[in-house]
Amino acid sequence: MYKGVIMNQISSVSELENKLSESLETLVIYVHAPWCSICQMYGFTMQRFSDKYPMIPVFHINISSHPELSDYLSILNVPTTLIYKHGS
Repeated sequence: MYKGVIMNQISSVSELENKLSESLETLVIYVHAPWCSICQMYGFTMQRFSDKYPMIPVFHINISSHPELSDYLSILNVPTTLIYKHGS
């Protein structure tokens, strides 16, 4: 198993809104589900990205644990990567 920088998890809509409002630069959000085998493989890529570019915050959202976030973000498929610049 890949052991790199641990991505921070977002677990509520209010936490997501806070992260976006506090973001002055680029922010990456990786949306996944534990039952998704493609997500597991892609997760390694996101971990390597996080290691290579530590100045870019990378967060992950587990939609199985937090389905309200998938509704809030209108996520239709996983894995999904969202990139925000200056909060939008």
